[in-house]
Amino acid sequence: MIKDRDNTERRILDAVGKIVEREGFEAVGINAVAAESGVSKILIFFKPLPVIMATIPIISTMTAKSL
Repeated sequence: MIKDRDNTERRILDAVGKIVEREGFEAVGINAVAAESGVSKILIFFKPLPVIMATIPIISTMTAKSL
């Protein structure tokens, strides 16, 4: 069970990183992350997108600079 959860979280994080790299921060949303990661939107809702994005170092740095 934990292994599946870890895999799902990794897929979500990888998807967010790819979207930001390819299209910019503004393109990140539940639908885009779900499509890119192949993970159901309902699973993404269990961990809010801002929390997910804060775990990615480059996004955390960008967000901190914009505050």
